[in-house]
Amino acid sequence: MMHRRELMAASLAVSAAWAARADAADGTPFDGSTVKKLARDRAATAFKPADRSLPDALSKIGYDEYRTIRFDPAQSLWRGAGLPFEAQFFHRGWLYPDRVDIFEVVDGVAQPVVYRPDMFSFGAGLQRPQGDAARAGGSRQSPDHAPHRPGVAAIRRQ
Repeated sequence: MMHRRELMAASLAVSAAWAARADAADGTPFDGSTVKKLARDRAATAFKPADRSLPDALSKIGYDEYRTIRFDPAQSLWRGAGLPFEAQFFHRGWLYPDRVDIFEVVDGVAQPVVYRPDMFSFGAGLQRPQGDAARAGGSRQSPDHAPHRPGVAAIRRQ
């Protein structure tokens, strides 16, 4: 039996393999053997670098501008679900151009967590990206987290 923390880590970490699958929008069966199968399949194929291009609104920002992009905690995945954790996301930009597609596993089916620009606030002078700008990763938070408390676990692709 897979534990909750393994399930969350797996659902966040293996998303790139599903991103290319045509049936991802309808959900993909997911169980304890899925991560092993995806790893074997990816190991058997030639490496293909990810597309690191960013939307125009994010392509030329620096450290200070990137720090003004904030995830809205009210938009956390599993907020109010009575779980001992929730998930928040990091936006792409600056040092983090790689796309990390996020999936949620519910009742043995992985579904994509759709990117929405309204999950983030953008600092003064930053243009909100249009379309699917995606995320650079996510973090696991305690629901009672305070702004000064770091996440319990984080995945961010650089």
